[in-house]
Amino acid sequence: RLAVGCVIELVFKVATGELKNGFAVVRPPGHHAEESTPM
Repeated sequence: RLAVGCVIELVFKVATGELKNGFAVVRPPGHHAEESTPM
């Protein structure tokens, strides 16, 4: 949920012109990856 909210906020800021561009690095839901167990 947090990742989705961050992406939506980023898209909104780019769309309204507050930011010129953006890049979001998020893991998809259900990724089950952890620091000690990468995918």
